[in-house]
Amino acid sequence: MTSKLRKSLPLILWAFLIFLGSSLPSAKASDNGLVDFAAHKLAHIFEYGVLFLLYYRSIVENVREKRPDKIFQALLFVVLFGAFDEYHQSFVPGRSARVADVMIDFIGGVLSLFVWWSLQRLAQRKQKN
Repeated sequence: MTSKLRKSLPLILWAFLIFLGSSLPSAKASDNGLVDFAAHKLAHIFEYGVLFLLYYRSIVENVREKRPDKIFQALLFVVLFGAFDEYHQSFVPGRSARVADVMIDFIGGVLSLFVWWSLQRLAQRKQKN
């Protein structure tokens, strides 16, 4: 398996799982409206945070590099895929498309970026000590 395919396969599989999940009718996480809302939004944040990391990993040679152009590209991918997924959901019975969910997807990507940066800094500090 080529290096590029090995780096891209997890991204492709994860994107497929997101697409597959959004093809299903919406399910309640809880009878409590607030808990249900929070669970769905946290799921978006997690899904698209992982999507950001997998995309970034697939387009850079060294994952530890902080390449602003590639980071921007990965965040743009998250937004575009989120918009595509919301559009797709508009055709699924019981689902709807929401711009707010695309924004939450973007927030998931940004949060993932900050966690990644923080872990990088922590690892660098440990190496210096």
